[in-house]
Amino acid sequence: MDHDLSRVATLDPAGRREPTEEQWQRSRARLEQTMTKTMEVRRPRARRLAIGLAAAALLAAGVTLAVPAALPDGDAAYASWTPVPDSMPDADALAAADECARSWTEDGTGTAGKIVLAERRGVTVLLLMWLRGGPLIKCSSLGTGHPAGAERLSDDRNAEPPLPAAGRVTLGGGMGASGVGGRWYSEAAGRVGPGVTGVDIAMAGGRTVRASVRDGWWAAWWPGREGGETAALQIVVHTAAGTRSYSQEELY
Repeated sequence: MDHDLSRVATLDPAGRREPTEEQWQRSRARLEQTMTKTMEVRRPRARRLAIGLAAAALLAAGVTLAVPAALPDGDAAYASWTPVPDSMPDADALAAADECARSWTEDGTGTAGKIVLAERRGVTVLLLMWLRGGPLIKCSSLGTGHPAGAERLSDDRNAEPPLPAAGRVTLGGGMGASGVGGRWYSEAAGRVGPGVTGVDIAMAGGRTVRASVRDGWWAAWWPGREGGETAALQIVVHTAAGTRSYSQEELY
């Protein structure tokens, strides 16, 4: 356990700096919210992920962490990734949604309801979708026959995170990073208020990822670990009135 926590400590962008009392209070509040929130993440055939002591240590240190639905395995997912999402035919989105729905249930009999948002970057598809008679989920798929995993975004079959004010966005679908060694990926999703015309993720190193926006939601994934580092990126919101950038903490 000590070895694991030492490895986690190397990910802390704050280094050896001692957090202020205000930062400790905010971190404790976020940790309590994470531990009490009903959240379900599934791999194909319902293999669950968990947030353990390592994640708790990061939260206490003031690092924003969420567990993405699944790591896109295989070189093709990374090699074919694009910073701007590709258009996706409705038939392809529906096929991916059906596979995600089947992978969500223990017996493989789940069926897809409404597709809220579907984006494709290379071979990887990211979906926000309702299960028929079930909750809203975020699902990753590596193409036909390869659903990668899914995460619950609503507490029941009708509820979903509220819309933000006009011109604003939230991270109601979470942001985080997952990976091993040199292969990491980040994922983000949230709600968009009226008047938002686009959302970009701007990295500290100059890279920009364009998110998909549809039906009051935005979402994106990209290779890299920036989603788990509080100072590594900004969320850029576009409206008819102009552009404004926000940190992760401003959007929860």
